Amino acid sequence: MVQKNAFINVLWFKRVFLLASFLCLSSAVAWSQDTLTVLGTQIPSSKVYDGTILAAAIPGTLTNVAPGDTVFIAETYAYYSSAMVGSNKTVCISYILGGPQADRYVAKNDTTTADIVVRPLGITPTRIVPKVYDHNLGASIDTVGQLTNLVASDSGLVSVNISCAYITGNAGLQSPVAMQYSINGPAASNYAPPVSDTLYGIVLPRTIYASGVQAVNSKTYDGTTLFTVTNHGTIDADNVLTGDTVYHTAVVSSTTPNFTGGLMFPLSISFLTSGPQGSNYVINDTVDHLMGNINKLDLQIEYPQIKTIKEYDGTNSAAVLTPATPLNLVGLDSVEVNTTATYDDAEVGLHKTITVHFDLAGPKANNYRAPADTTLTGIIIMPTVFDTTSGNAFNTLVSGYCEGDSVKLAYRLISGHPVAYMMTFSDEALAQGFQNQNWTPCTPTDSVIAFSVPANCNGGTYQVDITFINLAGIVTNTYATPFTINLTNQYLVQVFDDVLSIDNSGRLDNQPNRFSTYKWYHNNQLINETKPYHQEKGGLTGSYYVLVNSGTADENLICPWDESMHVVSSPRQVVHVNPSPVVNQAQVKLQGLFENETHLLRVYNSYGTEVLSKTFTGRTFTLDMSALPQGTYLINVDDVTAKTIKL
Repeated sequence: MVQKNAFINVLWFKRVFLLASFLCLSSAVAWSQDTLTVLGTQIPSSKVYDGTILAAAIPGTLTNVAPGDTVFIAETYAYYSSAMVGSNKTVCISYILGGPQADRYVAKNDTTTADIVVRPLGITPTRIVPKVYDHNLGASIDTVGQLTNLVASDSGLVSVNISCAYITGNAGLQSPVAMQYSINGPAASNYAPPVSDTLYGIVLPRTIYASGVQAVNSKTYDGTTLFTVTNHGTIDADNVLTGDTVYHTAVVSSTTPNFTGGLMFPLSISFLTSGPQGSNYVINDTVDHLMGNINKLDLQIEYPQIKTIKEYDGTNSAAVLTPATPLNLVGLDSVEVNTTATYDDAEVGLHKTITVHFDLAGPKANNYRAPADTTLTGIIIMPTVFDTTSGNAFNTLVSGYCEGDSVKLAYRLISGHPVAYMMTFSDEALAQGFQNQNWTPCTPTDSVIAFSVPANCNGGTYQVDITFINLAGIVTNTYATPFTINLTNQYLVQVFDDVLSIDNSGRLDNQPNRFSTYKWYHNNQLINETKPYHQEKGGLTGSYYVLVNSGTADENLICPWDESMHVVSSPRQVVHVNPSPVVNQAQVKLQGLFENETHLLRVYNSYGTEVLSKTFTGRTFTLDMSALPQGTYLINVDDVTAKTIKL
């Protein structure tokens, strides 16, 4: 029952509180209840107008509650005396208590003052009516914006008034307009009008007319659509507003910058305006109708290099060595120049005409005229062909050569005009001192290539590779050519004034006993001598050479020895051997040789093979020949020779 009564009392108190709030009553109820005071309740000093009398409140603290009772502020109500904007408006504050002992108490009502301030309004964009430039700053409103932030209950009670004007009035799609707002209506005093701002309207340029424009009606391609204007015409000054100054420049252009194939097509006329008020006007020409065309630009090039000599190949084409380079392309145009060069015919001949022709390709090629054909004088020569009917293109003139000789390789041209040859020797030949020879000039009438045999060249067969080149720069095949170098004449040793012997000791080539057969020639005539030595009765005269066999079935020529190579013996340079014949030991005695020198003594058998060698100092030497078999021997001391027989 207590809780029910408390609930009934709360409802009753609310009704009484509402009545008291509006009447701002502060007296206590008539029946017996204790009155409590609330201290420190806070009310904001102002609020923005919202169309209601409600005020926000933060309740304070109850005082004088009896010990043991539990009572608290359940609700706080604060109300302005009216909802209208005003300063120091009365605010009534009432409380509803809660808690187990709340029905024993009543809270005392409070009053204070606070402000209600105006509510700021906004506005949606207002549309300005476009107009033509006319010197007037006035602006017309097409659509009025809607007020925003208006309290719903005040709808229809506040309206807006707008005044506006262009700031400059110049032509433009974004011409600034200054906007000012005011409000009226029954509820207008509770609001602040929208803040003045700037909107943008459209001011169209004023149209004036021109006539008399003239332009060049034909031009060469330059990558632009512009044509040269010769007369910019006149404008209708009557349509220019008083006080305005307007200048004009005519612009004549085509719809394309490219070559038009010689056909005339309409040109468009536009105008650029200038002057203090030029931007506020547009110029239109409805009278003049111009025509024009665009011609090709003559392309200038850096001419290519053409090879004017070629070897006959059955065609009339000439080689293009370097490309033609464009010199006067417009802007970033890309044009490729293709060059072809052709002889007047494909036949061999001198003073032939070569025609050089140019074609253009690329995205912009049609805008250019290719350079005219040019002519050059050229030559077609026969291929270099050698006679190989004998099996080789090159042949040695003789079968073998000696040191100091000039190796001569003969060849015969069937056709062609070689101008140089190159020689590359085998590794074996290079090791003997032969040297490679780079391009060496020759004439088509040459038939022999010659090169020298280097000093101390060992006998044998070597190889050289020969290549020719002609005027056209065509290189022939490489022809491998063998050539033979004879054995040096140092193999022939003069024993006496009438005896020549062959040195088969290996002293010259580290191949002892390499020769097995001998054929002697005297003054180029074969003689009846097959031993390793030859005695010429009456003394050695003329020249001698020998064909020797090295045991491989190959005959090698020992280069000629002639009488100019005599070792002249005299009483002052004599080698004496005693006794002779020799049984075991022989006494070698020198005559005319320096006694205090070290002498080299060599013993050769009848085959020319060195079988013994000794060194000694002085005039005499005891030679022990006991280990040698019977036979004929040559005793040589410092190239002075004596002959003896071993028994």
